[in-house]
Amino acid sequence: MSKLQVDNIVNKADNGSPTLSKGAIVTGVCTSTSFDGSLNATQLASGTIPDARFPSTLPAIDGSQLTGIDALPSVDLVVSGTLVDGQPVIIKTDGTVAGVASTGTHSTAKEIPTITNPIEIQSGGSTNAQTIYDPSSGKVIFIAKDGNNSQRGTAWVGTVSSTNITVGSATVFSNDGSGGTVEGNMQYEGSATYHSGQQRIIIAYNGSSSQPAYVVAGEVNGNSMTFGNAVSFGGNGANYCKVTYDANADRILIVYKHNAGDLYAVSGSVSGSTITLGSTSQLDSDAVDYIDVLYDPDAQKNVVVFQGASNYFYSRVVTITDPANNTWSSGTKQTVASENIQDKSLAYDTVNDKMVVAYRNASQSSNLYAVVGTNNGTEMTWGTGVVVHNTNAEIPQLLYNPRAKRLLFSYMDRTNSEYGSMVIGQVSGNTVTTSSDPNKYVAYNAVITSPGAMSYAPSVGQVVVPYARWSGGSAFKAVLASMDTFSVVGNMDSENFLGFSNGAYTNGQTAKIQTVGSIDDAQTGLTIGKKHYVQTDGSLSTTAGNPSVLGGTAISATKIVVKG
Repeated sequence: MSKLQVDNIVNKADNGSPTLSKGAIVTGVCTSTSFDGSLNATQLASGTIPDARFPSTLPAIDGSQLTGIDALPSVDLVVSGTLVDGQPVIIKTDGTVAGVASTGTHSTAKEIPTITNPIEIQSGGSTNAQTIYDPSSGKVIFIAKDGNNSQRGTAWVGTVSSTNITVGSATVFSNDGSGGTVEGNMQYEGSATYHSGQQRIIIAYNGSSSQPAYVVAGEVNGNSMTFGNAVSFGGNGANYCKVTYDANADRILIVYKHNAGDLYAVSGSVSGSTITLGSTSQLDSDAVDYIDVLYDPDAQKNVVVFQGASNYFYSRVVTITDPANNTWSSGTKQTVASENIQDKSLAYDTVNDKMVVAYRNASQSSNLYAVVGTNNGTEMTWGTGVVVHNTNAEIPQLLYNPRAKRLLFSYMDRTNSEYGSMVIGQVSGNTVTTSSDPNKYVAYNAVITSPGAMSYAPSVGQVVVPYARWSGGSAFKAVLASMDTFSVVGNMDSENFLGFSNGAYTNGQTAKIQTVGSIDDAQTGLTIGKKHYVQTDGSLSTTAGNPSVLGGTAISATKIVVKG
């Protein structure tokens, strides 16, 4: 190979660089003071490109076609269970992720009830205050004689929260015998029950001594009620009516007293708001008084308690034997207590399968007593009555709270200026016990009070305690009583919240979880600009739960900036 050694190469015209039309191969280092033309940067092995070769402003980059790059913080982890898009997520101890969810509930009974301030249902002259819970609507129905409307039987629909009651419009169900959809003047105490088969409120009531008793079915429609035609029974002089629903027979059972003092019963069917009654028959002839009746769901029988001969305390078990013909039969009469027993109220303990009666024992200074009974199908076996409150107690009302697993007694305390009072009790074997705390008796109305039948609102865990105020201005009022502390138990603690699921995943799949600093867009109903806390059931709320876990801040109704 020939060798060319030169110090300077120029073109033929001696005025520029030579043109190498076939190219040139340089072995070794080529040094140049400048370069003009195109250069493939991949062929540069070393060296520095001068700053002047870069523009002062870089061109905009369109990243829409880029893949495999996460613009917002996230992690990819294996799912335990299933996830839905936008669901809050925890990291488990095994490194997998799961949706925030409740795993159960926990209730701790209180020894002393916590009550709200009195809430007015209706002002002026209402008496015979009652309540009944309607599970189909989640409402509590208030029933009373309306002193502002000629003592007519009236119902109000109440929406109960944890601290208040919102009352709808009044609906009259007794029109003083003037015809129309309902009849009868509700002069004496009536009662109500819920018919689960037809989702109706059944109210039994009586008119004056010259009128029969009546029963009517009502349906909740929003914040008011509609009633069917009232059906009469018992003839003139029927009074002190009590009604219960026999779920096994799908029939109502009404017991009542006639002016002559005998105890009668009648069974009936309900279809929509239409009631059809069978024939009334005598249940007892011992100059009865102070009646109550309640269905025992375990024995599938109806328990009737009443004051009878010598003012003693008796019971009977009633079975609806032929629902098609609305006929019934009664077991042997049992003596509950050989004492002068007056006002009384029944409740059924569904945990211990026991019937409990609260009553005023006139033979023992009118103290508040309770007795526990067991139903064998045809008759009751009763324990020994025990003192619940050593005070002159009138008009006792009794309710069993299934969540707290406790009884609540409400009564007029004559020893304490006739104020409304309450106390929590518990079934223990065949007796009732109360707390040893000397402050267990709680006055809920500091005026003369006539308590009414209570009801339990399960959605808020509150007992509705109604009463008619007899002094300081007559009114129909209620307080709410909390009997337990309640919490939802879940899989989230104060530290394991991770973020929100970016998509739906099944067990074993790898899920993308949007973590702190990311934006989740799969929410609904958020409050813009507010912090939202993750609840133990996986929902979001602007109120902190227990534990308090911040999920993020809403920037729209559907988007949340994850904070954790």
